[in-house]
Amino acid sequence: MTLRHSLRLLAAGILALPALLVLVAVAPVIAILSIPSLAILVRRKRNFISSSFPPRGNNDDQATNDDDARPATTRELDPLLHHAIITGGSSGIGLSIAIELARRGCRHITLLARNEGQLAHAKRSVENAAAASTTEEAVTTTPTRSVRTVSVDVTDFAALEKSIAELVVVAGGGDAKKSDDARADYELPPRPGPPTLLFCCAGYSIPLAFEDLSVSDFRAQVDVNYLGTVHAVKSLLPYMMKTDRAENNIAKAGTGTGGGRGGNIVLTSSMSGQAGTYGYSAYSPTKFALRGFAECLSMELAAKRSNVNISLVYPPDTRTPGYENENRRKPEECRLISESAGVWDPDVIGKGIVDKVLCANPSFDIYFGIDGWMLSMLTSGFNPVTCVLDVICQVALMGLLRFTSLFYLMDFGRITQNCHDTKKVQKGSCKND
Repeated sequence: MTLRHSLRLLAAGILALPALLVLVAVAPVIAILSIPSLAILVRRKRNFISSSFPPRGNNDDQATNDDDARPATTRELDPLLHHAIITGGSSGIGLSIAIELARRGCRHITLLARNEGQLAHAKRSVENAAAASTTEEAVTTTPTRSVRTVSVDVTDFAALEKSIAELVVVAGGGDAKKSDDARADYELPPRPGPPTLLFCCAGYSIPLAFEDLSVSDFRAQVDVNYLGTVHAVKSLLPYMMKTDRAENNIAKAGTGTGGGRGGNIVLTSSMSGQAGTYGYSAYSPTKFALRGFAECLSMELAAKRSNVNISLVYPPDTRTPGYENENRRKPEECRLISESAGVWDPDVIGKGIVDKVLCANPSFDIYFGIDGWMLSMLTSGFNPVTCVLDVICQVALMGLLRFTSLFYLMDFGRITQNCHDTKKVQKGSCKND
């Protein structure tokens, strides 16, 4: 079977050469001719603009004193690095994002997850990263003021909504203000207010063949991977939009420079949310669903001229506790296909995500490596595009990349067929014994 597949791949490659050469030759012409039109069609995202350093609540005197005490070179902190909330922040990619944000001086970082023990360990890791960053670059970065943890299940919307309200509502009077005033000698600074960055990283996978999965396996992954993300966005987007509108109203009234703080929301899909493969019949649909959710949300926010941006991350296999847990039960077919794209370090993924999110014109798609780039180009569909170079590649190289993807599919077919045949032989020998 392996020899037959190899011969078919070789024959297909030889026969495809003329067509591939034509596609390669034509691609630059298409790219050059399309640039003027694409420059008009590509949507630039509304910039996240802050009229001053990020808000610190209603204690203006304390904010002024903090600024005066800070070296001049530290006052121009990226306004997005005010308050980051990370679901699934106790381990894996979520924790790596938190550590990277701490290294960059994000003023407030909040980690959401279920396990209190893991949250406590994650908090120490983030605080250590913040302390190390402050020691190494005391003049060029503003130290992280607080690292909070919230033990909550993202599948429980009522509990999540309550926790978020307690966390982000800035003291503005009544009992809330008294509560914050009473914390003059607090362990933590006053509540940081609405997030400027939201990373939805909570999720997991049960990699099994369809026949080995129960209905409850499907439901559980939908609840965490898809609805858990929806719950987080539903709980936090109103606060981010409220800040956005308030700043714009100030600008219109002429009482301030305004600009609409808004923020960035980052949803974590997967390369399995771009292409379904063996063993992920329960997991992949939940990640595909996030793509549709992100596209709809992006269009709705754009219609409102909101300063809240949406990005969708497609991480490859990453060396996390969740990945290690998956490998304990992963079918051989699934393992072999996954290994073809390699395994990435979570710190590399975390840094890459933060880099993309903090850039001036954050992209809708965030991908990694050559395989990630190819999948992103092939599955671009109706994705919002903010980068002219990306859309030029999509327009000019789609035919070539689609041709290439067929070789991948044929190889995946070889892997799954070989594993199936091996299992049949093993079953037969067991019966004979």
